Amino acid sequence: MDIDGEIECPQCGRSFTVLIREISAGATKSCPNGHRIKLTETGGAGKTAQQSLDDLDRAFKRFGK
Repeated sequence: MDIDGEIECPQCGRSFTVLIREISAGATKSCPNGHRIKLTETGGAGKTAQQSLDDLDRAFKRFGK
């Protein structure tokens, strides 16, 4: 289960979707116009939210067994 979010390219202003997991990992992505953007997270909220969803997903899988 992944959370996605919309960000705006700082170079051209065009919006596009990224996964919170990618932001937490510090990935580099390209906007729809091809500008390369280094994703960075401040505060850790995205990582915490993604970990909580991963835990919930594992709990549902165990429940179904």
